[in-house]
Amino acid sequence: MTRPHLATAAALGAFTLLTFFQFPGHTWLQQDSQIYVAMLEHLDNPATLSRDLMCVHPHVKWTAFDEIARALHAISGLSYHAVFDLQLLVFRLLGLMGIFLLAGSAGVNRIGAIFVSCLFGLGMSVGGPEILTIEYEAVPRGFALMLLLAALGYGAYRRWKVSAAFAAVALLYHPPTSAPYWLAVLVYALVLQRPKALRTALAALSSASFVLIALAAFQAGEHESQPLFSVIPPDLIPLLRARGSYNWVDLWKPDWLWQYLLLGGFATGAWLRLRREITKELLVLSATLVLYGTLSVPLSWLFLNQMNWSMMPQFQPARAVVFICIFAVTLGGAAAWSAARRGRWLESTAWLLPVFALPANRLILDLFTQAVANPVTQRRLALAVGLACAAALAAALPHWLPPRWQHAASAALLVPVAAAFLIPGFGQLRNYPQLHTPELAALTAWATVKSPPDALFHFADAGHSTAPGIFRAEAVRALYVDWKGGGQVNQNWTFAREWQNRWNRTREARAPLLPAGEYAAAGIDYIVVGAKNGLPGLKPVYSNAEWRVFELKPAGAR
Repeated sequence: MTRPHLATAAALGAFTLLTFFQFPGHTWLQQDSQIYVAMLEHLDNPATLSRDLMCVHPHVKWTAFDEIARALHAISGLSYHAVFDLQLLVFRLLGLMGIFLLAGSAGVNRIGAIFVSCLFGLGMSVGGPEILTIEYEAVPRGFALMLLLAALGYGAYRRWKVSAAFAAVALLYHPPTSAPYWLAVLVYALVLQRPKALRTALAALSSASFVLIALAAFQAGEHESQPLFSVIPPDLIPLLRARGSYNWVDLWKPDWLWQYLLLGGFATGAWLRLRREITKELLVLSATLVLYGTLSVPLSWLFLNQMNWSMMPQFQPARAVVFICIFAVTLGGAAAWSAARRGRWLESTAWLLPVFALPANRLILDLFTQAVANPVTQRRLALAVGLACAAALAAALPHWLPPRWQHAASAALLVPVAAAFLIPGFGQLRNYPQLHTPELAALTAWATVKSPPDALFHFADAGHSTAPGIFRAEAVRALYVDWKGGGQVNQNWTFAREWQNRWNRTREARAPLLPAGEYAAAGIDYIVVGAKNGLPGLKPVYSNAEWRVFELKPAGAR
């Protein structure tokens, strides 16, 4: 490996660590990782969590995520927490590497490509479908997206064997996320008449599909799958809209729809600005994916809202808007660097302003519509403008300095590093709450020691809180029903109906509480409530400042 390659790897690796520990950061058991860990514990030992509705209906049949995680866990002896976080770091690095290659294929030099990768590494929220460009947690969808970025990066340099290999692994982790890549390669091969690229992609697609089908055939646990080519049962549509509103584009906040239209226009403008400098591969791939991301919204409305196609809640086509965001940052950052290198720092600032606004405020328009009335928005607007100006000026330094100072543009790399501290600090942006409280940890420790392994718990007043799922994963105790676990209603109609029945039966886990006898009749052993609530006639068997636990059946009656 040459010195420039080592320096590039070191820079991307260092920024990957910064994104992990500082901003946008990482979480554990606060979102979907709590679901997957519980399912993996059950798959490892079917007696564990055997009374948990979600765990006995795992939705991991069509992904190799579970097989890979279980293998790493068994071979290394590491906890699932360590296995998940290590994968998260590796895949983030691959994602940044992919953006580096995409920026390089847009005519940007090595320092500029690292700069654009760092801009992307600051992440952004993709509202509506409720996903992220840089996922905070180790989830199959996030891994697959990072692999696709690497695949696109190598594809932009015509290294189709490497590109297709990354895309094949992405398919193993999360088939729906990988779908846009195969479409983009097909369009590329047809437009530029590159049959070799298409043959390579088809070979990789076929191989990965065969492996996935083979793994599914031997999948432990759940074997029941809903039909993919049918109509969603009418009685389940209200449930799917309530529990999976992110799939239904008519339920999205209108501001997000406007944002994607604006970002699509921004990405198109950058594409036109760079069209003479970027490779033909990137021209076609980026145009295809931005167009696909834009069309995914009306297509989702057609297939899901109008046709009620049963595959759509799993395929979730509108999540492709993420590619609008990806290329807005990548092409916008590349256009900014190109302008700065010509000494046009004001133009560079204009390109960079939306790019810094995305991680700083999520909704760009809010920076301007709410700046007058909201002091926090004012701070974020000032921060985005300041960061954009600083980066543009630093990138433009070589234009004004003697030739021996060409590396002065490296100073621009300090701006996204500073942004990783300034956005959560000066900008007061908090990407996620801290849900792991000492009280919840104490409750978990008590349940692990004092309750039977097969006990069934219910958090009777938790509502939509994710605390029950943290408890399930850490205490390894079954839950009767919880909101976060209900996300699986998109995957299995049998589970969906049972989850809905339990959720309604327990009054959606909200106060006022039901009589103790009704909980006991459902087979629940322990009721967990907030410290201010209780069950008449029963004394708590455990309590702390945040939680109280009531046992519904004596130990001998179980």
